[in-house]
Amino acid sequence: MAELPKEGDLAVVVFAQCFEELAQVAMKINIPALDDGDILHGIGQVHGLPTLFGAVENLWQVIRNAGDSTEELETIIRFDQVLAAKALRLANSTVFDHTGRVDTLSRAIDIVGVKQLKAACLSSLLKSHFSATGVIDACHREQLWKHSYITARMAAAIAQKRSWISGQQAYVLGLVHDIGSTAIASLLPEHYRYLQQLSIDRKIPPWYIETEHGFDHSIIGEQLAIAWSLPAVFQNVIRHHHQPHKINGFGPEVKLIGLACILANARDYPQFLRDKATLSYCAGLYITRDEWEWHIERVNEIRMEGEDIWGMLS
Repeated sequence: MAELPKEGDLAVVVFAQCFEELAQVAMKINIPALDDGDILHGIGQVHGLPTLFGAVENLWQVIRNAGDSTEELETIIRFDQVLAAKALRLANSTVFDHTGRVDTLSRAIDIVGVKQLKAACLSSLLKSHFSATGVIDACHREQLWKHSYITARMAAAIAQKRSWISGQQAYVLGLVHDIGSTAIASLLPEHYRYLQQLSIDRKIPPWYIETEHGFDHSIIGEQLAIAWSLPAVFQNVIRHHHQPHKINGFGPEVKLIGLACILANARDYPQFLRDKATLSYCAGLYITRDEWEWHIERVNEIRMEGEDIWGMLS
């Protein structure tokens, strides 16, 4: 396999200055104390995040050798949360006059163009490869990627029987719903490790721990979605996927991703699969008990699928 271009061979653009500065500042903050206002402001200025796949060279080759069809590029991008978010961000930028309206990867690729988006993805991979900051621990990269992939796949499965949303829309909503967690793991690694370990020690979900500390990944993710001009439905899903009952607008989409997220977390937190809130979300989407049980049974199959893909590309 060919190697990535060496840093001296290209004028490699590293992450935005604010990204570098925020990461350096975060390392100096005593855990768990954080200045929410400053952090949110800094994250709103972030221009990119590192891809979650560990072997950047593998993904580089796959993208570089991809053909010039929308389908081929979409097949690749749909495996990575960060590249998918980048495609949506570019398509929704003011440059293309579609701000806040592009909600599928195929539409994003059509608007940006295959060659231009391939170049943008390769640029992101170069930044991930050469940047000295924003490096996510290997175990956390794998955890974040698998959760986003399983959520996306389960969201698409639930959407099959819902006429108001396409499988494409549900998939990409599920893929990027936890972009805030990726941002924390990259920009605030010490904070992220602290919260994850506390979650393990106390045997409760990490989003509960975040809520206790008054600062969570959904707030950060929403801030990114707003700064990147993603459609309002993305902003709401990212902000409320753990608490669908708190949202009125785009309620069905938030419930759908909330349920997909519960399925993705089924192995670690099975207690949420059939609790009162979950069943109420199912009822709100006209998901029968039999259909829900079918989705529960299918999670392990999708998880194994994710394991195979991770193994091939990492």
